Amino acid sequence: MRDQLRIAAGDTNSSSHPSSIHSVSVRFENSKLGKSLATQLAQADLTVSASFFAVALLGIAMAIFLAAWFFFQAPFLIDVVLAGGLTWLFAKFFLDARRDHYINQVANQMPEVAILVSNALKAGLSVSQSFAMVAEEMPAPAGKEFSKIVTQLNLGNPFDGATENMMKRLPAEELKLLLTTITIQRKAGGNLTRALAVMSSAISARHRARNEIATLTAEARYTGLIVLVLPIAMLVMINSSMEGAVSAFLNHPIAWVILPIFIGIQAVSVFLIRRYSEVKV
Repeated sequence: MRDQLRIAAGDTNSSSHPSSIHSVSVRFENSKLGKSLATQLAQADLTVSASFFAVALLGIAMAIFLAAWFFFQAPFLIDVVLAGGLTWLFAKFFLDARRDHYINQVANQMPEVAILVSNALKAGLSVSQSFAMVAEEMPAPAGKEFSKIVTQLNLGNPFDGATENMMKRLPAEELKLLLTTITIQRKAGGNLTRALAVMSSAISARHRARNEIATLTAEARYTGLIVLVLPIAMLVMINSSMEGAVSAFLNHPIAWVILPIFIGIQAVSVFLIRRYSEVKV
């Protein structure tokens, strides 16, 4: 009898761990930071939860901390700052790159979407029905995003609210132009099919100009990446050729003065290179 009670008590304690982990996960996802991270993950077209991504970042930070601890023998505080800073940079660049890639994919499909909506309107369909046709016939990501609008409209949400939610989720200029034009034409009237046809050709010309500019500025963008990676590679090479050199430097008090200045110069350099290599069309 006692053994059975112990087993039952043991089972109860073991089953409480998953529930406690789940409660922490739910609490994080309901927090302001968790909701902000969830929004960024949705904009980057990532289906993982905010808590899972946060745990993955924690694992990356731990790996960087251990690597700095074993390879450079740096002080504990420097290891913590380095791990936290590099993990934050990785998360920011990764999410921004994924979001920009996804938004550009949607923007590149806008000429086809405009033509499809225009043809549907010529055939006598309504704007909502034309959106449903886009959701069915267009490949992802445009088809998937317009299916969300169709779902909201079927649930009784107003047209303006559904389009506004999509523009907030995907801040692409081409998408804003398309949805704003359709919204205004629905209220004020006019030849919407002709406006969409003209818009399709204008967006296509804009994409061609943007691709040419991206090709011309590719060297500057890759220079920014090299400026960011080269100092870290140099530290690894110096530590490999002269073992203990980096550790001796990091344990010296002057490192606390040089490192912030160096990191600031690197950040400003990367920002300026990226800033002046971006040409808006």
